[in-house]
Amino acid sequence: MAVQVEVTECIQNPSSQAAVQGDAPGPVQAVLVVTADTAEETRALVDVTLRARDLLEASRAVNDEQIALLVERLRPHDGHQRAVEAIEFESARARADFLRRHETLSSAEVAALAGHTARNRSLTASRWRRAGRIFAVPQGGEERYPAFQFQDGAPRPIVARVLEVLSPSLTPWEIAFWFVADNAWLEQGGSATRPVDRLDNDDRVLAAARGAVASVF
Repeated sequence: MAVQVEVTECIQNPSSQAAVQGDAPGPVQAVLVVTADTAEETRALVDVTLRARDLLEASRAVNDEQIALLVERLRPHDGHQRAVEAIEFESARARADFLRRHETLSSAEVAALAGHTARNRSLTASRWRRAGRIFAVPQGGEERYPAFQFQDGAPRPIVARVLEVLSPSLTPWEIAFWFVADNAWLEQGGSATRPVDRLDNDDRVLAAARGAVASVF
């Protein structure tokens, strides 16, 4: 037994098995043919098809905001998932705050800062990074180099010593956050100070880096 049901909807896929009439854009008439072996199957297919037609009609009145709300409600929101999403949100916000507050340089800008004129503008930064003298944070598909690790066009010596301690344990972004966060190891006048503000005191900053690694393990 065959059942033929007409469904009106805009069909864009020319490879569809439905018969599409007319070349003009916009809603067109489509004929969906389904088959069933028993009367019970026939009734079920008709019911499903008519429900699909009703959904298509109702979808025309649904705006983007309602669709987004529906998708949000359908997403799994178990406790673990909510925790992961919260961590990702806070991480993204912290990175944006870092980039807003602290100057970062592209590879080409590092080369210009160093006064290097090689055709490959990324060579200087890449060489220094591979040697462990500087670090970069990934952002928007490129590497960004925090400007505080340079002085007079060259890497500060303390940065390499700190990276030797922190790099095996922390990610580049975690290292960036460490440099700009208050640190009890660098207490001055009864208040914690940030490593980025004490880069002229190699021994104290290096001790603070070792303390950070010790607190992780």
